[in-house]
Amino acid sequence: MYNYGLKPCPFCGATEEDFKLLVIPYMSKRSKKCEICCVECQTDFVFYSKDQSPVKHIKGEKYRREEAVKREAIAAWNRRANNG
Repeated sequence: MYNYGLKPCPFCGATEEDFKLLVIPYMSKRSKKCEICCVECQTDFVFYSKDQSPVKHIKGEKYRREEAVKREAIAAWNRRANNG
C-alpha cells in the first residue's frame, strides 16, 4: 500500500488505507483524470488535469505526468474549508 499523505475522508473519517487512487487518460493523451475513492462511504473525488506541454515520447515521461496529476489531486483532496 502506498502512503500518499491523504487526509481522512471528510464525510466518514476513513483513513488512507480505505482509499483507491486511480489515474486514467481523459479525452486525449495529454489530459488525465485522477479519482480518489473512499471505499467506506463511496465518496468519489474526481480531479481533471490538462497537460499543456507538447507530447513527448521520452522514456518515463508518462509516469512523471501521472505522478504530477496525483500530486495535484492529493493537494486538492487535502484542502479543507478551514485551511484555504
